[in-house]
Amino acid sequence: MQQNQQPAAGQKPKLRPVYLLLAIGDVYAISVSLYLIVHLLTGDFFWPVAMLSAAIPWMLLPALPILVILLAARRWKRAILAAVPVLAFIWFYGALFLPRLSPTPDCPPGSADCRTIRVMTFNIASGHAPEQQIADAIRAVDADVIALNEVYDFEPEALGQDILDEYPYRVFYQDIITGKGLLSRYPIVEESGKFRIATVGTYLTATLDVDGELLHVMICHPARPWFQPEFGYRYWPGTTEDFETIARMASDGSPTVMLGDFNSTDQTPYYDIIASTGLTDVYREAGWGLGSTFPAYNSYWPFVPPVFRIDFIFVSSQFDVQRTWIGPDGGSDHLPLTADLVWTFDGAPQTGEALPGD
Repeated sequence: MQQNQQPAAGQKPKLRPVYLLLAIGDVYAISVSLYLIVHLLTGDFFWPVAMLSAAIPWMLLPALPILVILLAARRWKRAILAAVPVLAFIWFYGALFLPRLSPTPDCPPGSADCRTIRVMTFNIASGHAPEQQIADAIRAVDADVIALNEVYDFEPEALGQDILDEYPYRVFYQDIITGKGLLSRYPIVEESGKFRIATVGTYLTATLDVDGELLHVMICHPARPWFQPEFGYRYWPGTTEDFETIARMASDGSPTVMLGDFNSTDQTPYYDIIASTGLTDVYREAGWGLGSTFPAYNSYWPFVPPVFRIDFIFVSSQFDVQRTWIGPDGGSDHLPLTADLVWTFDGAPQTGEALPGD
């Protein structure tokens, strides 16, 4: 009978690769579990926690194959430890991978009580995205209302006459990073101009006349966080005030679509500020998958697939969401986000005088 060989005296036992892998898995599961506890108790108070919050889904995803392997190997205790990040992933994102159980009611053509509207938000990367690709993305989506951020050195005529004909009502404010654009098939009866609240982030509001009903549109681009070795990962002072203000403006009871590049993910307290008002995140409502929009996989960020969901569309209670999807690639470092909405009218029609396109 063959006996197990013991290491000779003074000789260190060899570390088998399987034990090294198990140890790595343990360190991963313990580290993620500790992060989740700190995140739950303190939110984003500590900057390392805030920075990791932007990448929570990708931090949790490795736990899924690890748990499967541990269960197959009948490593029950280790499987319990690995199950913590798996359960967290299911809690945060599981609903995004399930089919919708209750379909959104359709709006019959010609109905006087509702309208179906397609809206799109697209950060066009401050002049880095080729104009032709931007135009192609707009044509492919065929939205009724399009919000553009980072409109810089960009003339509407560059989109092509066919697009200008499709969107006769336009607002453009050119500026690097803070530039804004609005393309609409519906008359624009009022617009605010580009404005700031408490940070360098910029916003634009507009009121559209949709067959006699007023639709409020808010284009948002809050200031992005930054990292400095001496200060860590930080949002601009005043970011909370920015989010509280736009959330209050969008939830005043009027039919409202708020959309743009929010420079934060759905696991930050800034997202919670908006969600707490009752506004609907259309991707959570009718999207599938993680919905990452940045950085887009193209020449602007070579070899980097989209990782973060920072482009959002929020709608007020007057809207049901039929469908939400990402893309197509428009040459920017962001992918467009589009949603089909059913707007149920709940008041008497109101009209205003339309503003001409630029």
